[in-house]
Amino acid sequence: MNPWFPAAVIPAVSILVTALEIALAILLLVGFQTRMAAKISAWLTLAFAIGMTAGTGIKSALNASVVAFSACAWLLANAEHYALRSLRKIT
Repeated sequence: MNPWFPAAVIPAVSILVTALEIALAILLLVGFQTRMAAKISAWLTLAFAIGMTAGTGIKSALNASVVAFSACAWLLANAEHYALRSLRKIT
């Protein structure tokens, strides 16, 4: 999806990005460092959207919903409080 990356770098980048996605998913599901994880997720998915748009056109980015996911991550990053954190305080 990223035509400007050298071929030798692509395997390392794909492993790094996959590991980052897994780590961010775990952080968001657990509710640990939610704001930071959401900001990094927003930047990562925005990079995916830009790469997909540059590589294959805007239709592929819209079909994969990475633009919407990035927007949702930004909304989560800017939330005043998080429901998961509120539930922990109650119990």
